[in-house]
Amino acid sequence: MNSKLITVIVPCYNIEKYIERCIESIEMQTYKNIEIIAVDDCSKYNTFEILKECKEKYSNLQIYQNNKNSGAAYSRNFAIQKSKGEYIGFVDSDDYITEDYYEKLMQKITDENADVAVADIEIVYENNKHPSILVKPCKDETKMSFINNGLAASPCNKLIKKELLVLYPFLEGKINEDVASILPVLVKANKIVYVEKIKYSY
Repeated sequence: MNSKLITVIVPCYNIEKYIERCIESIEMQTYKNIEIIAVDDCSKYNTFEILKECKEKYSNLQIYQNNKNSGAAYSRNFAIQKSKGEYIGFVDSDDYITEDYYEKLMQKITDENADVAVADIEIVYENNKHPSILVKPCKDETKMSFINNGLAASPCNKLIKKELLVLYPFLEGKINEDVASILPVLVKANKIVYVEKIKYSY
């Protein structure tokens, strides 16, 4: 297995109910060369306290807290600056991933010398009130298929080469801040690959 370091970035805000499950799903990955950077955006409740408890258990977890509430884009950009990984993934703090998620993404990147790997998104409803919905990000593996769909701007179902994210930071203080970063990344990428049979749970 390729041993390149992956940085997983988790922006957090008032998410004390779900943050521990999120962090644990990253810690349980079969791909072990991972650092996690969680950035709390001045939560009003217990989010940062739970992150401090998680840090006591996991040596690869770094936690930070913004000086003021600044939004997810700022938190992500800050974490990218702190990151050491060659590839970067994003998990929102109320979401979680399957245990082989990053192993399968990195394996496909390595096998095909790709800049970006993309997975399916599973939409999960709280308390199982509705059945989960599996959403596929592309019809085929052409670059335009990845770009021309409703999931294109999401950073969370992707593993991305860091040097591309540095070129196109998240747009701070704006709605749909992902669009200004992820769409240019997909256009700039030399190769994008799709990985079946894993899923990001949203």
